[in-house]
Amino acid sequence: MNAATDRAVPAHARELAARLSALFQRDVEIVKQLNDAHHRLDNANERLFSGLAPDAFGVLSDDAAAGAITTSPIAALIRDGGPTANSAMLEALQQTRWTIHRAFCRYQSACEERRQLAVGVGELSHQLTDALCAAGWSAPQTRQANVHELASGCPSAARSASRYGAGVIQGTLRAYYFQLRLSIEDYEFPHFNTGRDGNALACQVVVEDTEIGDSYLRHSPTLYTFELASFTERLRVLARKDSGQAVLGDADAESGDEFGLTISLTDGTGTLAGFLGNQAGARLGFGPIDIDRSFLADALALFDDIIDTFPVRGDITAD
Repeated sequence: MNAATDRAVPAHARELAARLSALFQRDVEIVKQLNDAHHRLDNANERLFSGLAPDAFGVLSDDAAAGAITTSPIAALIRDGGPTANSAMLEALQQTRWTIHRAFCRYQSACEERRQLAVGVGELSHQLTDALCAAGWSAPQTRQANVHELASGCPSAARSASRYGAGVIQGTLRAYYFQLRLSIEDYEFPHFNTGRDGNALACQVVVEDTEIGDSYLRHSPTLYTFELASFTERLRVLARKDSGQAVLGDADAESGDEFGLTISLTDGTGTLAGFLGNQAGARLGFGPIDIDRSFLADALALFDDIIDTFPVRGDITAD
């Protein structure tokens, strides 16, 4: 049993965790509002765009207006009603304008509420960390704790990675205004037990800027057990020497790698950088992000858990 699961959760910590859990639930609702407002804006804009091309009124060309009218309701008014449809067309435009205005106001309001919620989450998180540390928890254990389970007094998710069902591992690595969520679902080809395909893992990676909140990258790359095992050993060396670099993946677009991390450390402090990409060569990078020894310890615990659960199978060079 993990050391964290043996520790009782103080009543004050349970209360703080319950308040945090409620804030997280509210955040889910706000995200739904943001998505709804975004769709409303997009649909209203589409009604305008599909109705009128940029030069629908012949500003740039005398012959442009006729060719610019398409098949939206606004376009139909112009096409079928001619000059007599001006009133109806203006009413349709006004309705669309107010739809855009209301959607924008809702989006702006939801963003502001989420910003204020983030402040509350930060304050409560700090208080919860202090309460757990006072009860004997380590700093990495408090950072990885699941507030929903803490609220019930069952801190089974205080590990850096937690299993959901057979073989599935999820873990979160956090730094200042940054978090990376990594989920390993299973071997991608469970019926193979050797070769490169036999060591492919089905994964999901989410990289989030926690200051902005709705700024994130999500990808489902294929990772390989032998590469993760090699990266884990580099992390172990880095933790021992307190200086150096551990690299996962090749950022060269020609490599075909879909996920990469570079952890650099000098005397206990350093940076994290990485990328998400596809096999076509497109790359989205993130970092450098300031980190310290605690981030390295969390990363090592997470990847250790992954390679323990999903070890290298057979001969990786086999066809």
